Amino acid sequence: MKKIYLLLLLVFVISGANATLYIIVPTVGGGAYTPSFVTVAVGDVVQFGNSTTYPCAQVSQATWLANGTTTLAGGFGVQTSSYSFTVTASTGTVYFVCTTKVASNGTKGIVQLGTPSGLTTNYSILQNISLFPNPATDKINITVPPELENVTLKLFALNGQELDVVAEKDLSNTTNSFSLNFSPMISTGVYFLEVVSGSERIYKKIVISK
Repeated sequence: MKKIYLLLLLVFVISGANATLYIIVPTVGGGAYTPSFVTVAVGDVVQFGNSTTYPCAQVSQATWLANGTTTLAGGFGVQTSSYSFTVTASTGTVYFVCTTKVASNGTKGIVQLGTPSGLTTNYSILQNISLFPNPATDKINITVPPELENVTLKLFALNGQELDVVAEKDLSNTTNSFSLNFSPMISTGVYFLEVVSGSERIYKKIVISK
């Protein structure tokens, strides 16, 4: 009971300073992180609940996609106990994995900086992509800002597993609104859509309810 009280107090204090505390922990058995995808703002605090059984490491995007464990140079390395960091304007997107589980079941996640300063124009434009309906059933409608001429979209499960390249759209000579149909194999749950244009990418959370 005391631990719960202290946690609530900590969240209250941080929120009062216009920041939010995000706690990311592995599920029982190490099958996933909860949550495995968060969008944060400058000043927020991200805390990982690590252990020697489920150590967490920051990796590059390429390593993350390959379910590898090579740590990112300049990242937070391999952490075997509770670790936290405060989001700054230079944090960008943080890719993290459980070094003992990622190769076998894809236990990994993403911390995405949602409101940073000094980003490229393309990134700011990507933020204006709209998805509807959300929750969705068998398809979702996407509207892309007219400034973008092409986008690539990939669908990921919450544990970071890439499910499919769902679309590669050349929008230079077509409408900027289109629909994506989900595979019948995709079940009810929470997913996130990676949207890439040029060298920039963002992630949008999608709820699928069948």
